[in-house]
Amino acid sequence: MDCCRTKLLVLTCLAALVAVPAVANAQHSSAARMAYNPVTGQRELDTRYHQRPANASPAPPTMQHRESSEQSVSGGVEQASYCECGNDYGVGPYESDFCGDVCCGDAACCDMVGCGVGPCGPGSWYAGFEATFLKPHLGDNVAFTVTENTATSTTISDTDFDYDLEFSPRVFVGWQRNCDVGFRATWWQFDHDAAPATGSPPADGLGELTSPGFRETEISTNTGTDVYAAATSMNAYTIDLEATKSTEFRAWKFGMGGGFRYAYIEQGYLGALSDDTDTTISTIDYQQSIEGFGPTVSFEALRTLSCQSGIFCKARGSVLFGDSKSRQEGVEGVNQTTPGTTTVNTASDDVLSICELQVGYRWTPAYADCRGWQPFYSVAMEGQLWDGAGNASSQDGTLGFFGFNSAIGINW
Repeated sequence: MDCCRTKLLVLTCLAALVAVPAVANAQHSSAARMAYNPVTGQRELDTRYHQRPANASPAPPTMQHRESSEQSVSGGVEQASYCECGNDYGVGPYESDFCGDVCCGDAACCDMVGCGVGPCGPGSWYAGFEATFLKPHLGDNVAFTVTENTATSTTISDTDFDYDLEFSPRVFVGWQRNCDVGFRATWWQFDHDAAPATGSPPADGLGELTSPGFRETEISTNTGTDVYAAATSMNAYTIDLEATKSTEFRAWKFGMGGGFRYAYIEQGYLGALSDDTDTTISTIDYQQSIEGFGPTVSFEALRTLSCQSGIFCKARGSVLFGDSKSRQEGVEGVNQTTPGTTTVNTASDDVLSICELQVGYRWTPAYADCRGWQPFYSVAMEGQLWDGAGNASSQDGTLGFFGFNSAIGINW
């Protein structure tokens, strides 16, 4: 009897030893596994470990559900590292392009990029060049005014300076963590002259040609054989240093930036009156400039159309505080033995506000090497508004730029 009990006890122990691992495995499989979701920034239930029927086809890989080969177990909860496709978005990268929920490019690419470093990867550099073509627009930029009188009427005609669409380069470079926090530096410049303007008063002598109304100096003539020539130039540039942050929502990608901007703009006016022998009679040389430093903020939005393309909008606003200066020198009777010279200098504190807007299309080729570099291209319409920049003959007035740009850059 004791022998039978002993055998029964031994069999019971063996059955328990076999059952305990199976129960533990079943409990471990059914336990809720949590993982970090880089989209929401929270730990969530990882649905990758739910049981699937044996004959079910594998689910398509998703951007959020890429598991690295390195996993850590702490307190019975397994935490997985995630990988993302690495398509960046030009000026301020967005660290994943996708079609719906499926990663772009080769699946193996998503398994390599960023794996083993957790949801916040080491980041990447990006740089680019924009060939911007802009034309200045000024509400008042008079070169000279011609007044023509008749017996019954008076006609006044202003001749303005006319700028063409001019090349103005922009260069940018930045760095972005995979958590989408980074920094960016940008430089832009417009440095061109307008087409010269020439004119004469009415030949019958019943009229007058006058220069713009400068302080203490004005050139005028009613001799029909006199010729007045005027020219102007403009040099403007900006430097931006800012911190950036980007995020995603469905098919939209957003970027924000904030930092500091330095801006400088100088405009000049040069006028000369000559007689019928081409001898200079009077001249005006006027230069005015404003420079400022202050805060700048930027916003970007990209709507993906496919894995490689999308439409975007960029906006920037800056308020700058600085100094404005002007120097005016007028000479009358240049052909005389003792010409008369008038010089006026001014300097004051000033405020300059700048608004910029771009709307365009961006294209990024598919990856050739997931661990290497990737180019990007874009074309956009661009407009700028400089409130308080003045014009060629005055420190008062608003300046605008309008045109388009074509950009090329690289992420690595």
